[in-house]
Amino acid sequence: MRGEIKYREALRRVFRVKEAVATAHPYFVAVLSYGNAFIYNQGFLCYIYADEIRVLNVHYAGKMEQVLNIRTILRRVIPGFVADEASALVEVTLVHYSDGILAILVRIEESGTQAWLVALDVTEKRKYGRVRLRRQLSSTRRLFVRHNQQYLYYGTHSALGSHGHDQWAIQCVDLSNGRNLTSNPLILEDFAGSDIGQTVCFEIYQGQLYAVTNQVNFDEDEEMDWNWVSFYVWTCLSPTSDLEQPRLKRIWRRQHLEGPINDTWTDISLRKDESTGRLLILECRREWKGGKSDNFRTYYIQPLPLPSEETGEGEAGDVEGLPSTAPILSSSASGLRQPLLVLLPPNDPLTMTLDETEPPKKRICRYVHPEYGWEDEASQRRDFILAKTKYRTYNLSASAFVDLVIDPQQSSPVVAIPRDRLRIRISSRKRKNPIDEKGEEATEKGLLFPPLLESGKPIEWSEERFASRGTSLWPPDGAPQELVDLLCPWKKAAEVQAAADERTLIYSVSNAEEGQAIILISFDPEIKLPGLKLLQTSKTEAQETKVAVDAERPRARDERGKSRAILLGAPSPQSSAIQSLRTEQALHMGINHGFWLRRQIDK
Repeated sequence: MRGEIKYREALRRVFRVKEAVATAHPYFVAVLSYGNAFIYNQGFLCYIYADEIRVLNVHYAGKMEQVLNIRTILRRVIPGFVADEASALVEVTLVHYSDGILAILVRIEESGTQAWLVALDVTEKRKYGRVRLRRQLSSTRRLFVRHNQQYLYYGTHSALGSHGHDQWAIQCVDLSNGRNLTSNPLILEDFAGSDIGQTVCFEIYQGQLYAVTNQVNFDEDEEMDWNWVSFYVWTCLSPTSDLEQPRLKRIWRRQHLEGPINDTWTDISLRKDESTGRLLILECRREWKGGKSDNFRTYYIQPLPLPSEETGEGEAGDVEGLPSTAPILSSSASGLRQPLLVLLPPNDPLTMTLDETEPPKKRICRYVHPEYGWEDEASQRRDFILAKTKYRTYNLSASAFVDLVIDPQQSSPVVAIPRDRLRIRISSRKRKNPIDEKGEEATEKGLLFPPLLESGKPIEWSEERFASRGTSLWPPDGAPQELVDLLCPWKKAAEVQAAADERTLIYSVSNAEEGQAIILISFDPEIKLPGLKLLQTSKTEAQETKVAVDAERPRARDERGKSRAILLGAPSPQSSAIQSLRTEQALHMGINHGFWLRRQIDK
């Protein structure tokens, strides 16, 4: 025994979760609550209900919730709030949750607008005070917050650079005493990218703040840039250093001649590799590969060097240095990178920027996942336009694209407007047999797939090959109407906000007249909410796609930027007597609405 369960039980649980995600076959669905806004991280759901913040441990199927009364906290934290409370317009935004600490943004409009960043310890047993941070902000433009138990970083895109473009200004705070570790905001000079989640991302790893952008300059049309090669530009800030101006580093990203990109589908984030513990850049790009007429998404993974591994040269070279480029490459059917000979005039801009001193960049199959396999025909692809793709992410453990889409039910002759139906769309892949049984790449049938070589040495994991598992939609056509109604409680899903981790998907569906429901889809059989009913039907397994759905060119609209802000209602006379934090029964215990989709499995 080690920890709470045996190794055998842990491995079986991990396998079941990964297989459930890859095959789009969740274990249960349930309504967790009705609220105005929510965030979800590390298995904890933080949401606002009746002017209070409630915190639920979803991974442990919590029966109790921590409840924070917002007005009681603001009276103690914000100077002058008590005097202006009756007439002030108060807006609260849930910003970030991690390690038992919740960061919120409070805007107060009363004879001028005030903006306060507040970090609250929402655990029952705390080492320090309830309020870990209180800062009045001069700007909230593109505000982001990342923190752990010790340090909190926050930044805004509000500093004006010498070149006339806005820059990121970042502050670091010690949460043990609330003191700034930066006397003045640290400006990320020449760090392009302003859209968090699309062109730039931030994350804490081993106590340091990592910042990554897929933009090399401030020119919107990067394809016309002189270097014709794209890089990730990154840096990291350490709270133990003097937080001086960080040195920007770069890693090769792509050649522009690989094909145009549909930027409206681009996603970028930082994830932790479960097997190596290393931080990864995860980017989704929808590309017209090789300039062909069809386009599809591909997730690219790039490991980041640790600070101790930085050399200042090669892949982590200075941005100010000459570009480290590679010969133009193309993707083969196996997902490997092979040289492509292109004859260009001697004075062509591309030939003037290529550097023959650096070897070609190679991508191994593990770090490239196209949405469709090369064997999939275009007529069998299942695409939804961006307006109907309400949420999209990638599950690293299951090697799966995970989308939450609106696919209206087929209307009957008596119903003019079809009802919205929310479905999960998953495209996954699996490892191939390491033996090349067909002789596709090996010199003879029955030999192992050959690895890629670099400087005469095999590249780690380069012998791996993958096969597509197809695309699935869940729930399938013909699923019980009670399941369809639970997934989309209203006739029209006016607004959808979602978040996911490796084993759960949580989303809210709002309607202007009915309110907002927060719904959990669980791929983990060990998260056992009480009171769920077994749905007696065989029509709950995912439907494998055979024909195209809404295969239109994506529209320039993105559903990621949903507001997590709510306006507080008028204060009640009894609100002053309510304590700031209390423990209550979780709201899902009273709602008691959900279904097991399979029979519960014994350990």
